[in-house]
Amino acid sequence: MRVLASALIAVMLGGCSVLGVRPPQLRDSRTELDCDIVLPIADTLAGVALLGREAVLPGGQLDSSAAIPLASAIYGFAMYRRCRRLEHLREDWANAEMAGRAHRQAVRDEAWTLTKQAAVVARAGDCPTALAIGTRVRALDLDFHASVFMVDIALARCATSEPAR
Repeated sequence: MRVLASALIAVMLGGCSVLGVRPPQLRDSRTELDCDIVLPIADTLAGVALLGREAVLPGGQLDSSAAIPLASAIYGFAMYRRCRRLEHLREDWANAEMAGRAHRQAVRDEAWTLTKQAAVVARAGDCPTALAIGTRVRALDLDFHASVFMVDIALARCATSEPAR
């Protein structure tokens, strides 16, 4: 009866981590990870409870029923540790993306400010200064230069009336 109870406990509690914990995968910086430590702890408790019993079965055989939940606990803790590392990587990835977006926005803002200055100068008739500012805008943000800077009528007039430097 005792052997049957041990086997039943090992089957019920053993392997919770192996059955319930999946290796985490990080697809992008917005991936939500579920790092759960409950199942590895349950496996550890089951293994310790089974270790506390007599380790020798009738007939002199050793009882290894504690090995199943303990091995499962080791797997579960390894997956938990991997999940936590991936959470930190995800946070670093998200922070890097935010910093990149902030940098691109700062560059775009500076290009917009310079474009407004160049437009004022071009309307005043100072094309060499407007074109010099245009060179800076082009160096900052080529797409912005093509889609905004060159669309302004006064700036376009300066660009066509004087050779580019």
